[in-house]
Amino acid sequence: MKKIALIGAGFGGLAAAAILAHRGYAVEVFEQQPTPGGKAGDLRLGGWRFDTGPSLFTMPAVFEKCFALAGGDLNAALSHEPMELITRYFWDDGTTLDAWQDPDRFAAEVEAKLGDSAASVKRYLKRAKKIYDTTADIFLYGNPWDPLNIFRLAGWRALAGLPFIAPFTTMDTFHRRYFHDERTIQLFDRYATYTGSDPYRAPATLAIIPHVEYAIGARNLRGGVTALVRALQTLAEKNGAQFHFNTPVDRIMKKNDRAVGIVTGEEERLFDAVVSNADVTHTYLSLLQSESEAADRYQRHEPSISGVVFYWAMREKFPELTVNNIFFSGDYRREFEEISIKHRCGFDPTVYVNITSKFDPADAPADGENWFVLINAPYDDQQDWALETTRLRDTVIEKISRRIGRNIEPAIAHEQVRTPKILRELTNTNHGSIYGISSNDPMAAFRRQPVKCGDHPGLFFCGGSAHPGGGMPLATLSGMMAADAVTRRLK
Repeated sequence: MKKIALIGAGFGGLAAAAILAHRGYAVEVFEQQPTPGGKAGDLRLGGWRFDTGPSLFTMPAVFEKCFALAGGDLNAALSHEPMELITRYFWDDGTTLDAWQDPDRFAAEVEAKLGDSAASVKRYLKRAKKIYDTTADIFLYGNPWDPLNIFRLAGWRALAGLPFIAPFTTMDTFHRRYFHDERTIQLFDRYATYTGSDPYRAPATLAIIPHVEYAIGARNLRGGVTALVRALQTLAEKNGAQFHFNTPVDRIMKKNDRAVGIVTGEEERLFDAVVSNADVTHTYLSLLQSESEAADRYQRHEPSISGVVFYWAMREKFPELTVNNIFFSGDYRREFEEISIKHRCGFDPTVYVNITSKFDPADAPADGENWFVLINAPYDDQQDWALETTRLRDTVIEKISRRIGRNIEPAIAHEQVRTPKILRELTNTNHGSIYGISSNDPMAAFRRQPVKCGDHPGLFFCGGSAHPGGGMPLATLSGMMAADAVTRRLK
């Protein structure tokens, strides 16, 4: 039986492990943390439960296919349901807008609350759908480096549609073609942050993200994102995969540049293939100790932005808020200048508050709520994060309290904070970036690490820093692609 080592138990690694084990390979997963999930961990403070990372469950068809490929059934393993209201937005001028899952209802809400028409929203979402239809087959579900893809219909469609998908126009410029109200523009600009990017630099091609959210849909997961992590682990174990937690991999063994195994502590283990779900830069520099052109290239790429997260166990309920809430900066352009150029958090930051107990009461005591509070932050570059988090805490408390008309600080029963530096230490991500490299230029999709390693045969990549990118569904897709690549290699 062919043996496969998987380094890391994030979404990509879990997907690859479940599928490869189902195909009859002897799969062993080595994870440095005590639990699976990578950035998508689980935190408990007293009677409150938090997801530590991703919070929005989108593209359920990806997970349904992943489970099916591994001999499982997503809908039997998990309880999830469509979100009627995706996000509630707050601006400092007193405007509050509910972004409904129903595109028509959402468009009507924009017309009622902001200065743009429902028709303009519908035109924009129609264009976003066309961009998705043009690019998804080759850039999300396929391999943009495979010459054979160019000769398939999807490849020709992507090439023919290149001017249409606006790769050389920034998201902000693109949105100004459809909207004139600064609040509407800001609402759609924020989708650049889903890839850890700057809307004033990132290509308009990222308009596929609003299409995914409004047309394909977002869902609530009972038990949180960690329930999905556990379901994938359970499926992989049922198929025969073995998990080794608290077991960091120190090195990938090579013979004539081919990956032949791993080293953990004092033990050398031989495998027929190695799949790295670790950060690509960490894999090249630390695990491979490589001096290849690829290793040098990934050091030069701009890391994506990161985030500062406060986990607040609230002893009160806040009916003013819903599951997902955004409190916008009064000057979005300045916020990203501070992050991208000055490498500090904005002095008037945009604040995301996710409260899963609004959907799943088990996540907090009956009279409380679990607040996951995320602020956009630069990647870790030896900033004074203690000073930054102290300033941010005061700013965020004041911002939310002022906007909802009540002081939130006395309601904080327990608190924990995670900075880009802490994320870097926990997950070995490059500079604590959340999504690997940024998408701040039109060639970013081609600069991500392919699933198959060209420099070291026998080594494969998956996870948010590899193709097709960061976020739960894309990381899972990368694991599915890695499983297929390994299967072809070992046949």
